[in-house]
Amino acid sequence: STTVKDSMGSADGVIKGLGADFDGAGKLVLPGGGASNAADDVIAGYVDLPNGIISSLVNASFEAWVSWESAAHWARVFDFGTSAGGENVADGSGDYLFLTPFTAADGGDLRFAVRDPRTASELTVLNTPTPAPGSEHHLVVTYDYTGNQTVMYINGAPVVPSAVAATPLNLIHDVNNWLGRSQWPDSMFPGTYNEFRIWEGALTADQVAACYAAGPDTLPSVETQPTLAVSTAAGSVVIAWPATSTFLLESTTAYGPAATWSANRS
Repeated sequence: STTVKDSMGSADGVIKGLGADFDGAGKLVLPGGGASNAADDVIAGYVDLPNGIISSLVNASFEAWVSWESAAHWARVFDFGTSAGGENVADGSGDYLFLTPFTAADGGDLRFAVRDPRTASELTVLNTPTPAPGSEHHLVVTYDYTGNQTVMYINGAPVVPSAVAATPLNLIHDVNNWLGRSQWPDSMFPGTYNEFRIWEGALTADQVAACYAAGPDTLPSVETQPTLAVSTAAGSVVIAWPATSTFLLESTTAYGPAATWSANRS
């Protein structure tokens, strides 16, 4: 199959390029090799996700269970946005957000970055030493534009001081939404994807830890939504829910199409 199935919705991905395949356990294996600007008939395998899946969000979290066998200079776990050349072109200088485990030919740092089209610069950058190859790692980046905070997690734990989240996601012209391919002429990603998720909203540290503990084969569903406890205290209404829940309670001061919803964390 060339379809990467969206288990929770309709945003299925499509495998493109050469050499990508599913193993017997349903994991997607990308071969790597060559550059992201290679011609369509020779480019190494990658996944193309639907246009517009990032720019429709305010806050978002990106979660992956992924492994890599070797270093590949600037190869991407994911890269969402566009290059200067537009759709299906990898010549850089566009607007995007990406995660790479390889900032150098020998590995280097694991890096998340967002390039803002207003300044043509990466206003959000997070770096941490790259985990060892050959093992599956749980990687999460929470991008909280409302709270102006970005946090990176490895295997359930935050790994670097948080950065700003200064670029509104609706400014990202996301027509190249790729797993394993870069917006620049960088290396293609050589590795295996067990699971990849995009969450609407910024997961809390407890929620990230709960996802890691649950593993890649446990999906959230309406049947497992937490029970809310409602009470009054000192003239206020108190709504409580489990700290380990993977759901977020949001509130707004005005209803309607223009309502702005924000997550309640306390």
